[in-house]
Amino acid sequence: MRLTVIIPAYNEEKSVSRILSDIPSVLPGATDIRCIVIDDGSSDQTAEKAKASGASVLSHPTRLGLAAAFRTGLKAALASGTDVIVTLDADGQYKAGEIALLWKEMRCTNADLVVGNRRVLAQKHMPAGNRIGNVLGSLMLRIMGVTRIRDASSGFRIFSSELGKSLRIMSRHTYTHEMLIQADAYGFRTAEIPVTFLPRPYGKSKLVRTLRHHILRSCGTIVRSTFLYRPLRKFLLLSAVCMVVAGFMTAYAFRDFTLYFRTLTVASLFAVVGLQFLILGVIAEAFASDRRVAHEQGRTFPRHS
Repeated sequence: MRLTVIIPAYNEEKSVSRILSDIPSVLPGATDIRCIVIDDGSSDQTAEKAKASGASVLSHPTRLGLAAAFRTGLKAALASGTDVIVTLDADGQYKAGEIALLWKEMRCTNADLVVGNRRVLAQKHMPAGNRIGNVLGSLMLRIMGVTRIRDASSGFRIFSSELGKSLRIMSRHTYTHEMLIQADAYGFRTAEIPVTFLPRPYGKSKLVRTLRHHILRSCGTIVRSTFLYRPLRKFLLLSAVCMVVAGFMTAYAFRDFTLYFRTLTVASLFAVVGLQFLILGVIAEAFASDRRVAHEQGRTFPRHS
């Protein structure tokens, strides 16, 4: 089996060489291990340090963001004919040697995707805002019935090339949540395993600019992707909420005749909106079903920009 490690990097000249040197050169059952560093428009010596450490380097002329760097790395890894792909951050907070743990878990569980669980709440060195944002994102995915993975934002993960070929990452922020949503929609098996998460040795996070920015963009990606790939259950929930509100308001109208017509008018609006959500859900599910069937038949999807 051929394994490719893809490492998005932006101005990480101080840590990228050490990370590359810590990546296992031998794994049980792996015939070839390669590393690809995606230099996302760095202004320092990240690309040069990565090349000197033996990695293949793909450079963006300007900074495009984590999701774009992931897409670049994924495309290159799949083009090389790899069987398994590992994603690893370049900031030195993960132990590259623990790729062996993810590899072992994948082989033992026969999972298509294994996520490294950082046990975020226990990481006192992580800023409180970051912990809150990560917990909220994972909680949203569990509430929406997408996944039981407890650290949905972790960038340390291993997945099969079959899953990689199915991914259509549209976010401009991060790829982690979309990957889990699409893995669930297409029936891929997921698992997680505890991993070490170290204090950042240099600088600060380049993904989380502010807590508000990170939460809004992450939650927006989760909602959009969930409605795109599993729309019916979500629209049914919205429809049910509107219908329940309409029912309560109708009952209230018959108890207080002074507001009878006004209350019934508002109740009717909620009922109409609820009906529209139901219709939208049925239509959206038809498109989502066609997308899932296309995946099962091995057809190629158009890549979104």
